[in-house]
Amino acid sequence: MKIKNAILFAAFIFMFGYSKGQSNAKWKPLWLSTTNMFKGVEGFYQYVSCNGTDMVYLKFVNHNNYSIKAGWKDLVITNDEQKLYGKIAHDSVTVAPNGEVAGNCAVPNPQLEIKLSDYGINEANFKSLFATNFDFVIIH
Repeated sequence: MKIKNAILFAAFIFMFGYSKGQSNAKWKPLWLSTTNMFKGVEGFYQYVSCNGTDMVYLKFVNHNNYSIKAGWKDLVITNDEQKLYGKIAHDSVTVAPNGEVAGNCAVPNPQLEIKLSDYGINEANFKSLFATNFDFVIIH
């Protein structure tokens, strides 16, 4: 009986720790047009401090049964409602059918990450992110 209780207790602690770890890096809707969904493609972003650097990572989920190459221009909104456009003319990324791509701290991907210092702001000044001029082409 003691072993069974110990296993249940360990499972509870593991699940609590896992759910708590997930909540620290919550994905928020990335507005692609009037919502975070555009023709079967969803967009998300999250703020993360990566090795002491304020970063915003992007994630795109393709619900279509074909590959797409998505393109957009980053628009950062500050707490005082300033609109800061990205220096890159247009970012793009390829997403497999019914797949997703996401930026993260472990594997740098310039198309899926935004360094807030490049915009002259930090986490305290960051309010939200939009993907302006979002569109995609079907890849055969």
